[in-house]
Amino acid sequence: MIGSHDDWWEEAGEVALIGGWAQVPLGPDFAALVDTSSYQVFLTSYDAVQVFVQNRTPGSFEIHVLPVPHRRYSGATRCAYRVLARRLNAV
Repeated sequence: MIGSHDDWWEEAGEVALIGGWAQVPLGPDFAALVDTSSYQVFLTSYDAVQVFVQNRTPGSFEIHVLPVPHRRYSGATRCAYRVLARRLNAV
């Protein structure tokens, strides 16, 4: 977790998407310091697949591989994420 100017905080990490998806919990220290009702998630795929965020909740979010028509993705890939949120009680 990294603090920054203007009362923004971020958390970053890397996760394996098994079978085309992964659920990523927000770290407890991060979640206690920020407004988890309106955080942003930025993704970088480490494979030749497109990824997207779904089901953002105050405690976690999901990352999914974008389906390709007429193909089922069953492999595993790695994905980096960066979560950006305003600190609680920020002016």
